[in-house]
Amino acid sequence: MAILVLASLMLVAWRPSASPPTKIRFLQMEYDNTVGADMKALAEKFTKENPDIQVEIMTLGWPPGHDTIQTWIKAKTVPDAGNIAARWVGEWYDSLEPWESYLSTGFADKTFPKSFLETGMFKGKLYGLPYFMDDRVLYYRPDILEAKGLKAPTNWDELWKAARAVNNPDGNFAAFLVAGGEANSFAHQFENFLYAAGGDFWDAKGNVIINKPEGLATMDLLCGMVKEGLAQPGAISQDEWASDQAFKAGDAAMWTSGPWLFGMMDKETPDLKYAMSPIPIGKVSGTAAAPDLVVLFKDSPNKQAAAKFSEFLYRPDNRKMWLKGRGSIPDTIETIADPEFANNPKWKIFIDEMANAHVEPQTATTGRLYEELTKAGQACMLGQKTAKQAVDDLASLMEKELAKP
Repeated sequence: MAILVLASLMLVAWRPSASPPTKIRFLQMEYDNTVGADMKALAEKFTKENPDIQVEIMTLGWPPGHDTIQTWIKAKTVPDAGNIAARWVGEWYDSLEPWESYLSTGFADKTFPKSFLETGMFKGKLYGLPYFMDDRVLYYRPDILEAKGLKAPTNWDELWKAARAVNNPDGNFAAFLVAGGEANSFAHQFENFLYAAGGDFWDAKGNVIINKPEGLATMDLLCGMVKEGLAQPGAISQDEWASDQAFKAGDAAMWTSGPWLFGMMDKETPDLKYAMSPIPIGKVSGTAAAPDLVVLFKDSPNKQAAAKFSEFLYRPDNRKMWLKGRGSIPDTIETIADPEFANNPKWKIFIDEMANAHVEPQTATTGRLYEELTKAGQACMLGQKTAKQAVDDLASLMEKELAKP
């Protein structure tokens, strides 16, 4: 009897230990110096609601981002999920896991507008969830243009007229900023006008068309702004960030940029007068979108847990907090309808322009394409090539060496 009692007490005292929590790693690219802290707060909030899953936030700067992730992929040390540039999907899609099998039923269609969701589609599968939808518009100084009797330019002829009218060749003031010094910066600006001209890099059949009249006109526009002295001194070595800073400092009349810029200006230079309008039309309404996407890595051992955390990020309260802190366009159906965004004309212009936005090329060699495009642009700005020679040489290289979409 004593033995039975002792055995019973031992059974009561012993309990199987709880399973350890699943640990996932989420990659957050660094948009600013607060995004890491914001993401860690969201990770802690998620774990409180889901104690069986712990989330480590990994932050990575954009300059070393591509090569670092490439190294992780080769070494099979990737995080479980995280955000990357959309242009990298075409290069890495065989190392990514399509989302369809891991998201809750109907999550994608119920959460995102169709046009936004399509930015994450590649080869008929959903490889990315919208995360930073940064289309571009024209920022301009209404006080400077109005002093010359001008309004915001709506087409390229008006853009040239405004740039020439407000130019100050004796100072450091730029009529129109050109970000000619870094591949992604120049390519994104070039794409704005290429799409507004009705052009593209390839046609629907995969034929190279960058040297057609639309591409030639685009190269002639940006190259011409520099050669005519309408752009800032040193445009050939200045990137997008430096151009943002120049416009924010009041050193330019016009510039093409994304939604983060007005947030910086309202906070840092609230007395500077500025306004925004669509990219001036060449032939059609058009702009470039360079979105970032949340992807699921194929080598993740915890895909379902990573998907659960990723869905959590898009819950309306979480998403609104993140968007407001970043200067990113509202990207879910609920945040787009949120009065704080929908009733603000500064947000509304970016939301509306997404209807005219073309997503940057997604190929296995998009990075190389941007580098070669920028080299072509720089050769034209320096007078080493005409605009026609620049786009013809680029087209030839694309046909021989670069991947099609």
